Order: sequence, then structure tokens, then C-alpha cells
Amino acid sequence: MKRNKILLGVIAAVLVIAVAAAVFITSSQRAGVGDINTDDVETMIFGAEMPAIQYADENKVIIFGDVGLIAYDMEKSEITNRLSLGEIKKLGYEMPLCHVSSDGKKAYFSPGMIDACEYLYEYDLPSGRLKRISSANREFFMGVKDSTEIMSSDALKRIDGDGDIFSSLMVEIKDGEYLGIGINADGKMNTLQAVVFDSEGNRIKTCKIFD
Repeated sequence: MKRNKILLGVIAAVLVIAVAAAVFITSSQRAGVGDINTDDVETMIFGAEMPAIQYADENKVIIFGDVGLIAYDMEKSEITNRLSLGEIKKLGYEMPLCHVSSDGKKAYFSPGMIDACEYLYEYDLPSGRLKRISSANREFFMGVKDSTEIMSSDALKRIDGDGDIFSSLMVEIKDGEYLGIGINADGKMNTLQAVVFDSEGNRIKTCKIFD
């Protein structure tokens, strides 16, 4: 009898955890929108990798890394979506990867290379909804390039001499204009910025994401 009670207790605990995860994943409440909280970023310092651009166009940039997922409206100068890395890990992925749809409206989280995953978690940015989906037939944004592929060496030297630390990844958001991600030389992640450069490496626009 005692053994049966222990077994029932274990089953009940597992069910509670499963239900809690399901509530987080399928909740009708919107996740990462509205009252955006970035307090945890204040103490973050640049580590091994810069947050990476996942999508960019003339109006919006989506970033993923230690800061979690961030969608930033460059016209309104505001964060529209933010899921912390801790929130994303609640999906069951200790080291999640992220891709963004070709139209920039959905983000996809996976535990590894997408080709090897049967299922993904889809985050709809306009609605803030998360759901589990099949990984089949997804079209991802492919505009992120190594800066050496799309800018001249002289332009990159000018950017490197700017004084800030920049990711090697960039997106050509329109003819002759390139968007990159950087932080101040002190390495504080709350100085994260999206910068638009011309073809010569001169700044056209700077958006300080956490200001």
C-alpha cells in the first residue's frame, strides 16, 4: 500500500510539471509583449558570443542570444517583443536555437539543428502566442550574411575603428544599406544597439535597444 502511495505521488508530481509546461506553452495570454521587462539585461556582460541577428528589414530587427529573443521596431524606437532565455528554456530546451520566418512574423525555437527536429515551438510575434508545431515546410529568413560577404574590407575597417564591438553578421536591408548589431567597448549588454551603415561603413542610423 505504501509503495502504491509513493507511485501515485510521483505520477501526480509529473502531471503537475507537465500541466505547468503546457500552460506556459499554450496559454491564451500573450507572451513577451505589452509590458516588456528587461531588468535582467542590466547585469549582463558580453560573453563568448554576441546576440545574433535573426531577421532585419528597414523597420524591424529580431535578435536572439543571451538576452533571449528581442524584436525591435526601428521606426518607433521600441521593443515590441521580448522572451528571456529563461522563459525559452521552459520549453524544455537547455540550449535552444532560433530561426525566424521569411516575413519576420514568427520565430521558431528548436533544441538543435532544425533538419534533425520533428517538432518546433512557434512564437507568433504579432499575437505573442506560443505553440508546438511540425518542423516540415517552414521558410526561414536567409538574409543574414557574414559581413565580409557583403561589405568591402575598407568599410569593415572603418566600422572596427568605431570603438564599439560589432557582430560579424549583417543584413543588407536595402540597396547600399547594411544593419549590424553591436555593444559598447565596456561589454555591457544593456548598451546593445542596431546600427545601419552605408556601403563605406559610415553610420546612417543608431538604435539603442534598451534605452
